[in-house]
Amino acid sequence: MTFSGGELLVQAIKEQGIDVAFGLVGNQISPILVHMKKYGLKFIGVRHEQAAVHMADGWAQIKRQCGIAMVSGGPGFSNSINGIVKAYMAETPILIIVGSVVTEQKDKGALQDMDQLSMVRQYCKWCATVHDTKRIKEYIARGIEVAYKGRRGPVVLEIPISILRREIESPESIQCIRNYENYLVNYVPSEAFAEVVDVLANADKPIVLVGDEAYYSKAEVLLNEFVEIAKIPVFTINKARGLISDDKSYCYGLGRVLEAGPQIYALSQADTILCIGVNKDYQMSSFDKPVFNENQTFIFITESNDKYTYINCKKFLEIVGSINVCLKGLIDAYKEKNIAMNKSQWVKVLDENTEKFWTELYKENYSETSLINPMKLIQGIQAEIEKDTIIVLDGSNAMFWGSLLFKATEIGQIIIAPDGTHGSMGCGLPLALGAKVAAPEKRVLLYTGDGSIGFNMMEIDTSIKYEIPITIVIHNDAAWGLCKTTQEVLYNDVYAADIGMVYYDKVTEALGGHGFLLEKQEDMLEILNKAMKLEKTVCINAMVDKNSYSPGLKWFNEVLRSMK
Repeated sequence: MTFSGGELLVQAIKEQGIDVAFGLVGNQISPILVHMKKYGLKFIGVRHEQAAVHMADGWAQIKRQCGIAMVSGGPGFSNSINGIVKAYMAETPILIIVGSVVTEQKDKGALQDMDQLSMVRQYCKWCATVHDTKRIKEYIARGIEVAYKGRRGPVVLEIPISILRREIESPESIQCIRNYENYLVNYVPSEAFAEVVDVLANADKPIVLVGDEAYYSKAEVLLNEFVEIAKIPVFTINKARGLISDDKSYCYGLGRVLEAGPQIYALSQADTILCIGVNKDYQMSSFDKPVFNENQTFIFITESNDKYTYINCKKFLEIVGSINVCLKGLIDAYKEKNIAMNKSQWVKVLDENTEKFWTELYKENYSETSLINPMKLIQGIQAEIEKDTIIVLDGSNAMFWGSLLFKATEIGQIIIAPDGTHGSMGCGLPLALGAKVAAPEKRVLLYTGDGSIGFNMMEIDTSIKYEIPITIVIHNDAAWGLCKTTQEVLYNDVYAADIGMVYYDKVTEALGGHGFLLEKQEDMLEILNKAMKLEKTVCINAMVDKNSYSPGLKWFNEVLRSMK
């Protein structure tokens, strides 16, 4: 029995336990698409290729698997590059399948003939061209494995249309690791964990920071057990939000520097910091000044052996290995030593500082006016949504407010759209749609700025067409908020930073969804209540107080001011 390359590719994806792909129809990937229905591989067709990659990103984050995106070559591929770079910088595992011209037509002036892989080689974990139909399954299996192993990220496979259309006898299925989180089981001497326990036990003000690697390693069970034993204050960052519920003892929630919340005090005053799978980048002040200092002792646990190569801090120990294996080692070391941890004085100080921060923030921002207050808006949303709602945050000021205020009590509950060092604002809508496809039983809420929603707003059409309902709340200050405040702070003038009044609610209605315009504080609860009951995609266009600057926005501008 013979199969085309396109059919073999669909088989290969299904064999890896993946049942959906995101993309935009094109001639060079049509040999793949026509076989999807036969094998039960769902295809979500988008309106722009960058949205396809972002949706695969959102799906991958919720599923903790490798997402799949497919785009045609030439402009289809170049449109997808922002999504690829974003996934690379944010370390999200995605396999991007790219069409290409017939091999025999290369370098003859053929339509859409271009050196595609050179454009992204620096920003993907691996990229290759498949030249043999017989090896399609091999490349798909390898691509998914590479995307998930070690430092996670995108893999790009270019496949000429001639390879996809060619028919061959079916090759044997390629076996590929599926339990990717268990692949790294390095042996780490028990003495190393004993050393870590001793350092933490002797510290006066220790904290634990938990990052993305712990999330993708599915380390929540051992992480919670470790925190219960160690009784050390813990902060979760980006994808790790919710691995330990914000409501749990010793969990102080958000640990990312950018939001400039009560975590800043803990990060700056701690004497010992245990980092579990945390990325070293600007989101954490690169573990450097002005937040951190040279007197702090750092212990790193990571699955990537080059993550902390260049770091300006006092590194006591770095353990490279499986997050789960290392947590088990720490737990065993605590039990063996039978150390009674007592950090109650440090915990009391953190509790007092946290209470002081929120008291001052409420006092500063809770004005009794008719203008929409972001703090009241987000509190109102939190009261209306289900406890397991997935929350996607996009924009700048909107994202800072949302990340600071929304609580994470469930695993995988918070997706920060511009995470990583690319800072790709505007990807929130497709990320939210990808998340909803991954978890159709849950509500997905997108809290986004008015600037960022405009990048991919036509994907509301995708939401309606494929029945992927989400709730959108637009933090509308009629401006590119971060840029506007930055110009005011640094240059004492503003230019080209105003957007003006846009009726995003009406746009949503025109595309088949529901829309509400929220202009007065007194109407907020009624509109939120109505919107949350609707089953189609709904957009609440909230006209917020333009002068409600989040602590994160102020912090960011101060950092920019200090740069010369």
